[in-house]
Amino acid sequence: MKVVAIGDAHLGRNSGPIGANGVNQRELDFDESFTRSVDLALEQKPDLFVWLGDIFDKPNPSYRSYRVAQRELGKIRDYGIPLVSISGNHDTPRIAGTGSPYRPLQDAFNGFNFAPGFAYEAFKFPDLMVHCVPQMASVQATLDALIEVKANRSADCVNLLLTH
Repeated sequence: MKVVAIGDAHLGRNSGPIGANGVNQRELDFDESFTRSVDLALEQKPDLFVWLGDIFDKPNPSYRSYRVAQRELGKIRDYGIPLVSISGNHDTPRIAGTGSPYRPLQDAFNGFNFAPGFAYEAFKFPDLMVHCVPQMASVQATLDALIEVKANRSADCVNLLLTH
């Protein structure tokens, strides 16, 4: 199974000058880099696409950043490739109950697998078990999740651990 992975796109990161179009140039650079990365990854004809967290630069991304993420998820869906995504330290809310920016994407892209933070999740594919330890609330929670991973390893297939 061929797996491609992208992490730390930091969509929405901005600093420096505003361009003539009214958008921060640094933000546009991050958008373009992410789009190119997805395109290059898709050219590899993978069997699984993995997002390793920090797709967004903050837990409350702008509408613009959401549109970029949705466009790229649409490409992956159009290729018919399954996706597993975990949240990172930048795009996970600091308080568990405030809502992850990954949840609306999860709602819009039914069939893709999201681990939006604060809990271990596992996803089974033919010949592959993907264990997800997204950004957690504490070091102890991360260690507990890794104990869960160890307990849930499959002896019948390859086990892949995703962390941020």
